[in-house]
Amino acid sequence: MEGGADVQSLSQTALSLLKTMHLDNSIELYRAAAAMATVKQTQSEALVAVAMATLAQGDQSQCKSLLFEAFQTSSANLHAVLALACHGCLHGDLSLLSATLLEVLKLTG
Repeated sequence: MEGGADVQSLSQTALSLLKTMHLDNSIELYRAAAAMATVKQTQSEALVAVAMATLAQGDQSQCKSLLFEAFQTSSANLHAVLALACHGCLHGDLSLLSATLLEVLKLTG
């Protein structure tokens, strides 16, 4: 994540909350970090983290939407693409899986 102390501090606290399953608080802080970030890659990474927390809450639809948003924010975010590929695989969405795997190939050369 970007070097701004505020963004980094928010992200670290959000990760601690995520690990202790305080999901609503974690989501709130990750969203604040994404809003505060000035680098698209950092915004995208924070959105991937929000997606993981929403998945932990059981909201698969919101998770998928957030992963798409993360990918659209920074198409170079390999974490977002791989998470979308996993989502497609887990839910039998072969179109999503093949599209995201093609993106992985583009990103990894």
